[in-house]
Amino acid sequence: MRKLQLFLIFTAIASLHQSCSEDNSNSLEMENIQIPFAKVEVLDINEGKVIPLETKGEESMISSITNIEAIQDTLVILSTHSISKFDESGHFLGTIGAVGHASSEYTDTRSMFISDRKIHVFDWGGRKINTYDPSGNFLSKQDINSNENNIYPSSLFRTNEGSLLSVNCYQGQDVLTPAFSIFSSSGDLAYDIKGMYKKDGTTRNELRFSPSTNTLLYAEAFNDTIYRVMLDKAEAVKAYYIDYGEYKFTEAEKSGKNFVEMCQYSNKEEFIKTKAGPIFCCYETEEEMMFVFIFQKKLHFVRYDKNDKATRVFRLEDKTGHLEANLFVAYTKDNVFFSCVDTKSMVNNPILVKFSFEKFNK
Repeated sequence: MRKLQLFLIFTAIASLHQSCSEDNSNSLEMENIQIPFAKVEVLDINEGKVIPLETKGEESMISSITNIEAIQDTLVILSTHSISKFDESGHFLGTIGAVGHASSEYTDTRSMFISDRKIHVFDWGGRKINTYDPSGNFLSKQDINSNENNIYPSSLFRTNEGSLLSVNCYQGQDVLTPAFSIFSSSGDLAYDIKGMYKKDGTTRNELRFSPSTNTLLYAEAFNDTIYRVMLDKAEAVKAYYIDYGEYKFTEAEKSGKNFVEMCQYSNKEEFIKTKAGPIFCCYETEEEMMFVFIFQKKLHFVRYDKNDKATRVFRLEDKTGHLEANLFVAYTKDNVFFSCVDTKSMVNNPILVKFSFEKFNK
């Protein structure tokens, strides 16, 4: 049976990690979020809508999910090398585009977004954004243009103004690479986001852009601080400090270890029982902020109310013993999706479980 702590290591190595440093120029006060471990609530996975993603030949197979978007009742799922469509019961509806070097194809999909019922796919290998209609028909191609600063995206998110928020590729040890930049809708570099800079050449895929607040939250794994990319100020600022109390890794324990080494270190048996894992999949609306972390081999979902400052933590469990939630979480306008594996059968597609946000307000 696949163990969740091993899954953390393998996922981390596969998707890699983006290491950033801040320039300490921002002075906004962070919100302190104390994790109430003594009041953790159990959330039975089966209380949500369980969506087994249909396996219908090789075309429908999904290796790992990196994002989910919704067009009415259709789920558009970005995987490692493909984009697939499923209905809300999990029936396979087809694919969007195809892998290849033609204008209508992509070679390395890193991110996608939906606007005006069109699916926009960022092809890192082709340095372009391909646009498709909901049926998967190719509509257009937008090149991401080279620039004198050699800034190039590793992934892209569309802002509410129509510009593109870029998570940047590393430029090397001799270059102070900005972690984030803004590209115009025509694919030209507009400006860099101040406040955070790349420290190495790896990247990560679990960043979530929030249309309702027009912001992106970033949390460096095994760092307790969550940063907010502020588009109106062109700056990344410290937004939240996550206090695990007695269950946090100390600075001395983290010192001198890179991300993979820290994953291996955290998976020692004594730490699995006594330490809370890294922060993943941060997302905020006007009223709340959410993220997940691992503690004692279980996925924990945190919902923080920005108005009354209340924090609720839900430990995801399956009373049937079949489903195990992994670190992937996606957010749509009204729902949160958790990706699970069937521990009794490791050959099927992931199983999604959908909860409405209202579920966590009760």
